[in-house]
Amino acid sequence: MKTLRLSITLVIAIFLIAGCISPEMRTARIAINETDWERALSALDAELARTSGSAEAFYLKGHCYEKLSDWERMSLYYDSSLTVSNQFETKIHDSRLRLVSRYYNRSSAAYDSSRFEQALVELDTAIIIDPHDPLLYRQAAITAYYGDLFDVAAGYAMKSIELEKDGEKNLSVREVMLAISRSREEHNETIRWAQELMSEIDPTEDIDSYLRAYDALVAAYMSLGENDKAQEVTKEAINLFPDQIELKMNLALLMIKRKNYDAASGIYYEVLAMDQDNFDANLNIGTILVNEDRWEEAIPYLERAHRTDPQNLITVQNLMAAYYNSEQYEKGEEMKNKLDALTGEE
Repeated sequence: MKTLRLSITLVIAIFLIAGCISPEMRTARIAINETDWERALSALDAELARTSGSAEAFYLKGHCYEKLSDWERMSLYYDSSLTVSNQFETKIHDSRLRLVSRYYNRSSAAYDSSRFEQALVELDTAIIIDPHDPLLYRQAAITAYYGDLFDVAAGYAMKSIELEKDGEKNLSVREVMLAISRSREEHNETIRWAQELMSEIDPTEDIDSYLRAYDALVAAYMSLGENDKAQEVTKEAINLFPDQIELKMNLALLMIKRKNYDAASGIYYEVLAMDQDNFDANLNIGTILVNEDRWEEAIPYLERAHRTDPQNLITVQNLMAAYYNSEQYEKGEEMKNKLDALTGEE
């Protein structure tokens, strides 16, 4: 009697388990095993209509569309499955990772051979497969930028920024936005991105990126006539990098714009203490001295600049004037002949 009772219980359990799988889902699974994707999709549509949303049905539809290489629908149904339940999260993640890697590698190969538009096509496919990965948008932004597709690059960059998690700012997409803004001469946008970059970059770790942002920021300030702000930023940069000659030269130029020639000269002397043959520093000191009629003092600096660049017209003109006014007529005449040769005059 006990054996009979046990057999009846087992049969009931089997029927209950079988009853958990609908005929539509059973048909779909069989069709998938037989790689009959159309029949599987039809059965899954019936299952979704019956259940008003099933994580497994959504997942299997995504799987079918993956096999049919319909990435947009695959992505749609994978996302729907995740929305309903995380039951298939690992499988979906692995599937997307495998496919994204395929197209990302194709894009990288095209990028390496400067076929930027083809690289973007491959990245676009990867984005369809996984539209939530900021890395894909970041790479697309960089690729589009180097392909001179600035509007496209900006769109990808902003999407990458939108997908960032708190505290995980990516600097490369911001450098793209900075470069685009600068190339378009959108000065206020340039200032925005440069300031954001400079606040995020560790100058001791990435001096090149910091100085690129600084250059863009100072150029934007100067284009807007905000020389005081440009000077302030330059002084801050010099405090960080006291051995950077270009920063000192920028500060001197800002001093000249304010007609503070003594301060500019002082900076140029600092530069020459670091690099005696710096052309711009020698020429600019010589020019300042010429403008102050300090002819003999100007000559050594102008001569040094002339040795560095014998074809520079400003150097030759100033040196000619300095020689004549210091009664070195023979040298003045030599510079005059050279100037005539350079300008094509007889």
